Amino acid sequence: MERYVLRGGEPGADRLELLAQSDRAATSAFWDRAGLREGADCLDLGCGPGAVTVALAGRVGPNGTVVAVDRDPDAIRVARRRMSTAGVSNVEFAVSDAFDFEADERFDFAYSRLLLHHLARPADVLERMWNALRPDGVIAVDDADFDGAFCYPPNSGFDFWRERYSQTVRHHGGDPTLGRKLVRLFVDAGLPLPDVRVTQRVLRDGPAKQIPLLTLQETTDAMVDAGIATRDEIAAAIDAMAEFAADPTAIYAGPRHIEVWARKD
Repeated sequence: MERYVLRGGEPGADRLELLAQSDRAATSAFWDRAGLREGADCLDLGCGPGAVTVALAGRVGPNGTVVAVDRDPDAIRVARRRMSTAGVSNVEFAVSDAFDFEADERFDFAYSRLLLHHLARPADVLERMWNALRPDGVIAVDDADFDGAFCYPPNSGFDFWRERYSQTVRHHGGDPTLGRKLVRLFVDAGLPLPDVRVTQRVLRDGPAKQIPLLTLQETTDAMVDAGIATRDEIAAAIDAMAEFAADPTAIYAGPRHIEVWARKD
């Protein structure tokens, strides 16, 4: 059964804000490479509570627009509040599953971030994003390869998170190594051969070093429901990761991010 394994809405908003802040420079550089321009009409598919949507709306400016789409109405409510607080007025929201959203040739830039690895049929979503582009529009996808995550010194909680999170994503129909497959996925879906770049977050200190711990907390229900871990096992792993995060000599590297983009003729 396909399921987004992380908690959404209010509970997941803080983690996603932290993740967006940590990746802000890399995300902005990706948009530069993909050719995002001021005044563009953009699709933000799988926007969640809008942590990246704010930056996207600011990037295209008052002459551009963003249509932010997520299937979680609680996440959309958080995103609306975030836009109001930030004074952002060029974002339109839609509650829709990624497999159902349709907007033929409406956008200059169709973007998704860390969405496709949760889905059993990511090629179908790529086709919808492609069909939503005007001629000369760009599709830009940023997704993860969790095999790339590592830490030093070794930590039992970190290893538990990486292994059990991946098992949980697979159990619910996703693919935690999808990022490395994006180029082939584009071609198999009938899209042009895309450009590709790999980035990776490496941290020694700071709030973002808590991201694996927070991710494990927010995946607890999905793991337990699937029989992949017990609550006691998860609690022990969280304790081990908390010690690791507090150690200024320990480094954490998040999943590799694979960025791919292509322009529509």
